[in-house]
Amino acid sequence: MSKRTWISAVFAFLLAAGTALVAQTPILDFDLSQGKWGGVNDDPARNFLKLADTTDARQGAVSMIVTAAFRSFAGASGSSCGVEHTFPSPVNLAGADEIRFWLKIIQPSSVNRSMQLTCTLWDKPAGESRLEAWKYGPDYDMLYAPADSEWHLMVVPFSRLTLPKDVNSVNGVFDKEAVAAFAFGIRGDGTAPDSIRFQIDDLIATKTVQEIFLVSFDDVNPSNGWESNELNPWELTINTTDVYEGNGSLQVMMDIREFEDWGAEAEVGWGSATPVDLTGIEELRFRIHVMAPPTLVHSTRFYLWLLDQPAGEASGEVWTTYPTYSVMTDEDKNGFWNEVVVPMDQFVFASWNADNGTVNNGVFDLDAITMINLNVGADNPPGEPDAVEFLIDDLWATTGDQQNVNVSDKNAPRVPSDFQLDQNYPNPFNPATTLRFQVPRSGDVTLQVFDSRGKLVKTVLDGETRTQGMHSVDVDLSGQPSGIYFYSLEQDGSKLMRKMTLLR
Repeated sequence: MSKRTWISAVFAFLLAAGTALVAQTPILDFDLSQGKWGGVNDDPARNFLKLADTTDARQGAVSMIVTAAFRSFAGASGSSCGVEHTFPSPVNLAGADEIRFWLKIIQPSSVNRSMQLTCTLWDKPAGESRLEAWKYGPDYDMLYAPADSEWHLMVVPFSRLTLPKDVNSVNGVFDKEAVAAFAFGIRGDGTAPDSIRFQIDDLIATKTVQEIFLVSFDDVNPSNGWESNELNPWELTINTTDVYEGNGSLQVMMDIREFEDWGAEAEVGWGSATPVDLTGIEELRFRIHVMAPPTLVHSTRFYLWLLDQPAGEASGEVWTTYPTYSVMTDEDKNGFWNEVVVPMDQFVFASWNADNGTVNNGVFDLDAITMINLNVGADNPPGEPDAVEFLIDDLWATTGDQQNVNVSDKNAPRVPSDFQLDQNYPNPFNPATTLRFQVPRSGDVTLQVFDSRGKLVKTVLDGETRTQGMHSVDVDLSGQPSGIYFYSLEQDGSKLMRKMTLLR
């Protein structure tokens, strides 16, 4: 393992009230007797995906064993296989903003340089006869997840769902109140036979609870406390024109030139003079915008590591994830900024603690976190250098709240419980986009668009009456210049605002 760079910077903290989790009936518990499963085959001459029930379940009576095998390699980008589950009737996920499920690796792959998980939610908009596919990934790289006895959480934010480029759109909007099917699959980049076996269980819908705001990146000084990796240097600057939220984002350029036998890496990190308490936190999440992706497809991925240092200890211990997230090479990004979620249960005791003589108690002390590092790793062969440039913004420690999440049959009465303004689609756009919002009661609604200086550009709805429920309106900004715009929704004194990008 390469030498670790110890970095000192300053956290900005803002505590937010959390919400206790409550039990809820899963959307799908991966029982073959439930609903309709399609796409399953076991033809040894083809890429196939086989399913089987097992009593080894995360909870409940059964979970599903999945065997994915690759035998044909028609596409230059690799091979894929998948399966879908059709719900008996469309499921209403209007109160959720993400889905979660759990994986356990039984037998890892052996040949591929990358074996990535994909999943898709199919919606069926009201009045339409066709379904529309909303895809996540390929992102989570299962090649690097070890075979062990642990169930690992997967979180798929709805903000990461995109329409595949080769699929005809129905209405171009993810209708989460009418989810007709769930699909998952594996994509491999190998050109030789390979396979992987894993278990999957407990598909649920949740809302994000933002517990602790860690770093805003608005005013980080790259010249104060940040150091360069000796082998693979990186450069940091503050970008004040392309931000997800606030006044700035951290722009990172990583130059990957030197390789050891296992590959190469470069890293950025930030620390706190006083320990941070992440007790009860389920995941870390941030926004990333890949400005210049790596040129070697599937070869560059990232992982996080945390340093804990309990009171009285002279040094800290490193807890790391595996380099499983391929967000930097995903070709189906939905615009500039993408939400990345790293569950806490993926952190393991780093092997290099013993090499550095920093083993203290061997316990993951979540109440004493003093540093977080983001590492970019590459498995390129020696002599094939690469580089990647990206932006990071808004690091949060979060949990998933199952309370007040509406999961019901499409035909059941729908009573919205919240005031909601969705991200526009498409984003970026030129010159038109669609805005979707939900109001908890019938009444007058105002929807307006402002430029980056706060000047009113367009009033879309001016105190117009809208009934309780979900609505969508199209907005055309023809004649307006490229740039960042904000749109706000108001009803009965409540106001929500989001950002969108016009790109000509």
